[in-house]
Amino acid sequence: SPTKNLIGFTAYDNYGNIKYMLYEHKDGTFNCKASLELLYGENNVYKYYDAVRGLFIGDNFYLISDIGLQVFDMATFSPICTVKI
Repeated sequence: SPTKNLIGFTAYDNYGNIKYMLYEHKDGTFNCKASLELLYGENNVYKYYDAVRGLFIGDNFYLISDIGLQVFDMATFSPICTVKI
């Protein structure tokens, strides 16, 4: 999001877990704003981590995947709700 100076993408953390990483670009550097847990499918397997999309609506941040929808508060990135499909 150029207007919010944010970029998000999925990545593995140091423990092999897939996260959605959200970085802010400010003063020529990137700073991590959030490292969000993704929804997992059956047997804790997540096959399509590259198909996760993040978007902003109002004061909320949404993660959408083939497994479901997650909603986070933009100020704190605390989870608001999760809907698995």
